Amino acid sequence: ILPCYHHTITSLTLSECDTPGQIHAFLCLFRSFEQFKNLRRLYLDFDGNSTNLIDGALHSILKTRIHTLSIKCKNVRSLFEFNCVILALLTLTRIRRFYLSVDIQPVFSSISSLNIIKLQYLTIEGRGCTWNNIQHIFKCAQNLIYLNVRIIGESSNLNETINDKQYNYQLLNKLHTLIFQFIDNYNSITFDRLQFYFNIMPNLYQLEITDTTSQYRSIDNWKILFQTSLPLLKKFIFKIGRLFLSHENIADILSSLEDQFWIEKIYYEIYFITHI
Repeated sequence: ILPCYHHTITSLTLSECDTPGQIHAFLCLFRSFEQFKNLRRLYLDFDGNSTNLIDGALHSILKTRIHTLSIKCKNVRSLFEFNCVILALLTLTRIRRFYLSVDIQPVFSSISSLNIIKLQYLTIEGRGCTWNNIQHIFKCAQNLIYLNVRIIGESSNLNETINDKQYNYQLLNKLHTLIFQFIDNYNSITFDRLQFYFNIMPNLYQLEITDTTSQYRSIDNWKILFQTSLPLLKKFIFKIGRLFLSHENIADILSSLEDQFWIEKIYYEIYFITHI
């Protein structure tokens, strides 16, 4: 890429998925993203072991005017400053869309103090994050339109320390789509706790829940929730872990779905799944 064309680049996609070594080769030529003055969208898919130049490149993102950032990475443990960079990136008020998929649990312990109020679209997959992290996101990111999060339990030496009602949560009036994937060890996140947060999402239009241990399998509870807390919900996708259901459980679920309420909801879908 000739220097005279750097200013014309508004979007970059660098992936080692099908082209191993691509990012290292690119960073050997361009050590910093800062030189791309009009770069607004950056998509990275890399292996932390594949290049020793990525730390510096990630730091350089802080000096750009990017509003859309996607980072997918494996072997993150080899990147000593990765979590620090991620936390710093989340403080950039110009970031509107952020996607993160890594093979470690991101350390979002400082997220409560981050300035993520401008963030509109957030996806956290890969190893995922904890319910404590989700609570902090609800507290800080009041302009969220779309939230897609893979949720895991806290580490064995940690407890869920945040009381749901200890914060005066503001309404998430802009939240349109919510996708929660509950993966493991989420027994402490009861349906009542979920309902507390659904009550601050009055304009939610689409909800998708993956419940791997079938903890939230009561169809009647969902019906009451929709009638009382989510009057504008149009699309609901519910994936229930089949391995944790008895034949009686499945019969009860199917029987509950014969209610006229569910029959009329043509965009409500319920699946029994065996794996994620």
